[in-house]
Amino acid sequence: MTIFRADLLKGKRILVTGGGTGLGREIAGEYAKLGAEVYICGRRGAVVAETARELAETHNTRVTPIECDIRSPDAVENMMTRVFNEGPLTGLVNNAAGNFISRTKDLSPNGFNAIAPGLFPTKGAGERLNPGSIRATTMDKAHDSSAINNPMGRVGRMQELRNLATFLMADGCDYLTGETIVIDGGAFLGGGGGTFWQLSHLGDQDWENIRNTIKGANEKDKAKRTA
Repeated sequence: MTIFRADLLKGKRILVTGGGTGLGREIAGEYAKLGAEVYICGRRGAVVAETARELAETHNTRVTPIECDIRSPDAVENMMTRVFNEGPLTGLVNNAAGNFISRTKDLSPNGFNAIAPGLFPTKGAGERLNPGSIRATTMDKAHDSSAINNPMGRVGRMQELRNLATFLMADGCDYLTGETIVIDGGAFLGGGGGTFWQLSHLGDQDWENIRNTIKGANEKDKAKRTA
């Protein structure tokens, strides 16, 4: 559910890169819904234009599409000149990304991303990062092997991502800057600090077996002690 008042972002002008599809579209749509004037950019001009039209009609606000490849410094400079000729921006979401799998040593300078969401199913992610894995018909119900291994046992819901993006863009949060906020259902903490959360899947008999194993190990250890 949304947790913000309907006019929270009224008067703000926000640029969302990669705003034509996927997570960028979700974020741009939420900003438009909450009253912001939104700019979205992407490499596919027709896609960005169609998204802008749909969001503007749905939310009755101005959404401006810009065709831009952010890997090109000149293209970025031209885009920003165009935007600022109409007035200053109050917010920027560096969302544009290329979905691919690669060894670190094979990455070029163009391979970098700027946000830290966990598994939020999109068409692009499913096709390029884990092909054929996402099988459900709606994003809220989407699941795959990654969800099974998540401490919360599910994938992210788009409204959860939209709420976080809105919080970071709203007034009253200006002093929070230069941080990476992970929204992944605890996957990073679960993997980074061990995998003990997976023990939550065990049943009574499993725990009984574990206790017996630990007891046996303790008894063997005691038998070897000399003090």
